[in-house]
Amino acid sequence: MTMEKPRNRGLRFHRVVDHLIGSPALWMLGMLRRRRSIPTKIRRVVLLQSAALGDTLLMGQGIRRLREALPDAHIIMAVGPDNRGCVELLPKVDEFIVVNVLSPLSTLKALRALKPDLLIDYGTWPRINALLTALAGARLTVGFKTPGQNRHFAFDITVDHSSQVHEVENQRALLGFLGPAPEWDVSLQFPPPPSFVPPIPANRFVVFHAWASATLKRHKEWPMENWVELGQFVADQSLGIILTGGPGDSADATQLLELIRAQVGDRVPVISVAGSYTLAQTAYLLQASRAVVSVNTGIMHLAALLGVPTIALNGPTNPSRWGPYGPSTISLVPDKGTFGFMHLGFEHPPVVKPCLQYLPPSRVASALSKWLGNQYDQSVSVRL
Repeated sequence: MTMEKPRNRGLRFHRVVDHLIGSPALWMLGMLRRRRSIPTKIRRVVLLQSAALGDTLLMGQGIRRLREALPDAHIIMAVGPDNRGCVELLPKVDEFIVVNVLSPLSTLKALRALKPDLLIDYGTWPRINALLTALAGARLTVGFKTPGQNRHFAFDITVDHSSQVHEVENQRALLGFLGPAPEWDVSLQFPPPPSFVPPIPANRFVVFHAWASATLKRHKEWPMENWVELGQFVADQSLGIILTGGPGDSADATQLLELIRAQVGDRVPVISVAGSYTLAQTAYLLQASRAVVSVNTGIMHLAALLGVPTIALNGPTNPSRWGPYGPSTISLVPDKGTFGFMHLGFEHPPVVKPCLQYLPPSRVASALSKWLGNQYDQSVSVRL
């Protein structure tokens, strides 16, 4: 696999600016305003989640909880360019807008135009999101108090964000001001359209999602030769293989496709749909599969929340914080090396070395064999 040049410098720069400007600005705002109580009537609710596919997909039960607690409210999601595709997969909101927090003035104008009674910031570390929330003119603001991030000073209601629990639990706590909710169902349930036909008959293929994103992208990925060996195992079970990915993954997917085909020949179909499917189409494809094997990324969360048997390959990402959340999931970690150190998504040791090469294909094949011989109930919901 050809390694990419580091693409994290811009992200690090934005984080530094976000901290140097956002932290003191929020502290000053917090000193100048007093915290307000919950309004008697809440008619307009805005949920701000400006990035992160996986984080956004986990918001399903939060939307349901708001519907239950505030049945007459108009609920609006404010999402970013990278996670806008999630909206059609989540429980229906009344409206959504696309904002870019890197253009804060235009984003602030858009948020203020919504005239929110309640604005909930789902961000965990960006100060810019908290600053926009504080200035958006909402009658009540809610957000995370994340240790070391200095982003909580101007919220009316702050919720401790914990590194010791899965992010589902943090999101559940974020809505604690609405009262107790004994059950928390984050499952995604929607039928594929009648016109959708998978390129391999349903339940006759396994999905491989080999590509990660964001910080330490390549360190989150499993070596291609391991995918090839796992592909041989799947082919031995007389099942096809479909590779998924985004537009930026298509070249890598083509390379992996050719490597797998060179080993399995024409015994089973091996197909790449990387870059050619929308997020919704990918969801339909996952539902039609026998199982999904994925690195820790948004597609992994999507498969798990749909109730599809999902095996997650975790390297830098801590599976207890960000592992797949669903009724049929297995999280695997390497046999050795430095792994599981990511909490908010950008933490890493001074020297980061790849670790997923220490997760042997035999362990993944052993986990996968649990589902290859059996059908599963696609109607199963995810519950705590």
